[in-house]
Amino acid sequence: MLYSQSWRNVIGEWDLLGAGLRKLVRDNENSSKGLSVSDVELILGPSWMGLIERYSSCKFTNYSDRLVALSSLTEKLRRMTGAINIAGHWREMLGRSLSWTAISPTSTREMCGDRSSPSWAWASTDLGVTFEGLDGVWHESMVVEDIWEEPTNATNRRSRNILRMSGTFCEMSLAQWGLREPRKGNATYRTSSYVESVAWDHMPPTFDETRLLACMFIGCVRESDYVSDTVGLVIERTGKFNGGQVEEFERVGLLRFENLSSERLLGKLWITIDIA
Repeated sequence: MLYSQSWRNVIGEWDLLGAGLRKLVRDNENSSKGLSVSDVELILGPSWMGLIERYSSCKFTNYSDRLVALSSLTEKLRRMTGAINIAGHWREMLGRSLSWTAISPTSTREMCGDRSSPSWAWASTDLGVTFEGLDGVWHESMVVEDIWEEPTNATNRRSRNILRMSGTFCEMSLAQWGLREPRKGNATYRTSSYVESVAWDHMPPTFDETRLLACMFIGCVRESDYVSDTVGLVIERTGKFNGGQVEEFERVGLLRFENLSSERLLGKLWITIDIA
């Protein structure tokens, strides 16, 4: 719930979609005709992510309630589109929706009180989020193999919606990535170019140029004929191997490099991993 009152008392459910889609959704809510493929992609893609940008910036008494407060809206959209919503993301548009970044994190991951959402989901942070390149054309480079939920236990508060994905994986030191030490209190590492960065989901440890940074690339956003931003999940090992074979990671940030050349990626591999 919102800090002082229910968000539905301030903003109508469909109003969160933005003016451009309100009429489309309202007109089709009870229609038997069905939505076109392009309409579904628009609703579940950039429009949903724009909704989350606005919604996640609201203040909540309990941040773990955010998905509960959205449940009525997601259920209506599920009935209209036939899509599956998992942890605030639509399964059919998952790749692009993984490209979120937390706005101005100030706490370490250990200080984060609510860990009820998987690390790859925007709801895992108690901050507002933004998504990369909603105005550009998304080209996905990873493959979602499966998503499943493991039950929680006394020592694990995270719900463990585990995302199994295949894609290009690369692990290099911060120096090899070209990343530089940020100003004190800044949770974003940059190279000499302002448009190349790693945005951490929480405040990172003390900068060490020899520290290894692992990245799983998920796609790129083409904003023009000359500019393409490559996007990847920054991940850390949990020490587990699911099924004894597939290594498990947690998401800790998002990498964005402009016109990234594959020659810069030392030891890159196409592998399958799990992200919890």
